[in-house]
Amino acid sequence: MAVVKVKSVKTGLAKTIRYIINPDKTRDGQLVSSNYEQSMDPDALARAMTDDLEATRFGIRRGTVLGRHVIQSFDPEDDITPEQAHRIGVAFVEEITHGQHKYVIATHTDRRHIHNHIVICNASDATHTMLRMQKNTLGAWRDTSDRLCRENGLGVIRKPKVERHGRSLEEIYSGVRGDGIKDRMRTSLDLAAAHAGSFQDFTERARRAGIEVTVRGRRLTYTDTRSGLKIRDLRLGQAYDEHNIMAKLSRAQVIQISFDTKLIARRGKESVTVYLPGTRRGETITVPLDRCVHAGRTWRAYIGVDNDQTITDRRGRYLRTTRPEGLYTHFAAPDMSLASLIKTRLPITPGVSEAQRRYYAIQGRRLDQLRDMARQLSTARKWATGDGGLDAAIDRLERQVRDERADFQARVVAASDLAGDGTEEAREILRDVDARDRRLGRLETDLAALKRLSRRMERKDEGRGRDTTRQRTRKHGRRF
Repeated sequence: MAVVKVKSVKTGLAKTIRYIINPDKTRDGQLVSSNYEQSMDPDALARAMTDDLEATRFGIRRGTVLGRHVIQSFDPEDDITPEQAHRIGVAFVEEITHGQHKYVIATHTDRRHIHNHIVICNASDATHTMLRMQKNTLGAWRDTSDRLCRENGLGVIRKPKVERHGRSLEEIYSGVRGDGIKDRMRTSLDLAAAHAGSFQDFTERARRAGIEVTVRGRRLTYTDTRSGLKIRDLRLGQAYDEHNIMAKLSRAQVIQISFDTKLIARRGKESVTVYLPGTRRGETITVPLDRCVHAGRTWRAYIGVDNDQTITDRRGRYLRTTRPEGLYTHFAAPDMSLASLIKTRLPITPGVSEAQRRYYAIQGRRLDQLRDMARQLSTARKWATGDGGLDAAIDRLERQVRDERADFQARVVAASDLAGDGTEEAREILRDVDARDRRLGRLETDLAALKRLSRRMERKDEGRGRDTTRQRTRKHGRRF
């Protein structure tokens, strides 16, 4: 099987060709060929391509795509020789160019996986027209590569589902073989949670399965000890964040309360007693240690939504009971928005001078602000309907997010009970969890946008108030 990727070459055509025909990577040039030049001089190869580009209608202008750099990578598990890979690459490029574009192909053997580098001139030497990469072009090229692989006795990559994030070549190949790193980690974590009785037990079982679990603030980081790959919890899906892991361990829906070490009244072998904030240390609750996670001074306790909580005085005498949600009159409720959903800008610094870099940075920030404002207005138009305006929309959306989180957590618990079960019922629940994960992510992104818009409007109103005060001061004089 082979993975096909494409890059555009806009500058340094000779430099790109020089890189791909490197003798150290191509068995002293034995695995290099072209369809138009016997000499393997990079400058001569690039010059011939440039002649075709200059013969097109508009010639070579600033930003013109000079060539396409195609990378065809074969699975290291495939029984394929460099010579066979080169022949497949030649057949592949001849078919996708219809023999009308100059190209140079080189097969590299310096990595664990054999791969072809192909530089295709973007201008046809027959019609002097440019090669246009349309929406379906890359897909068609990959289909061609797959067919050639099948004809040569190699496997092909099954069409994957839409991915949550980018994957490396190693992960693509391992995923096709059924041992994708992230898929394997999800399965191992599900089994660890299904058999664990506490968070410490869960981390120990995960460690024995080859996964180190690290608490970093409110997030978990999972490290695959075999590959060294580190993954944040939400990269695996919300079913693997701390809140939902604790729901799996409790076999029930849970709420979260957070407290500082200073609020701990007593700590035993199996439980911790915590002062209720706002009671002047006059009232306490007791939480099992196996339902707590702590990092540094911050503790987080997870309490089942169906378990009434007993409140005692500082001597341990009974005072009253309360529903778990009633604890939020003392403890802060978890933030409804996900900070991890906010996209950050890449550290790109264009420009040849410091002044140009500052200018581009300012324009980039303005573009980000406009894009974010458009998102906020679009979200407001979607949710702020009827009476109440923006505040009412935020309240409605917060309620919906809470309901969705509760439903999502219930399905996570159900999926945990069926961990390792290969029945159709288990698969259906897992599909439902995945769909709810995506829907919940969209709702939380909308909620974050509405809250940013609300804060922006508040700042604007405050600015108007200050302007009005200044105008009155100028008109009537300063008052004491």
